[in-house]
Amino acid sequence: MENNTNTQVNNQKQEDAITVEVEELRNEYDQYLKNCEDSSEEIIGDLKINEEVAKQIRNLENAYCSKVSAFRDKHLHSYYCLPQEK
Repeated sequence: MENNTNTQVNNQKQEDAITVEVEELRNEYDQYLKNCEDSSEEIIGDLKINEEVAKQIRNLENAYCSKVSAFRDKHLHSYYCLPQEK
């Protein structure tokens, strides 16, 4: 019985950690979208600024996509290997 309780506590800790990580990713994505919106106003101006802003947007997008992929790879196994409730 105690082992089952420990498993439940460990599963809850793992779920809580995933929830925190998802929230951090959401916040980062919201910031990414805000940066894109802020940058879109600058793109209208000088071509040199346009190229630089476009590069920054691509870098932010690549960084975000990498984090999402890493998150998925890190946690996918956990979702499929959690003990099944009977």
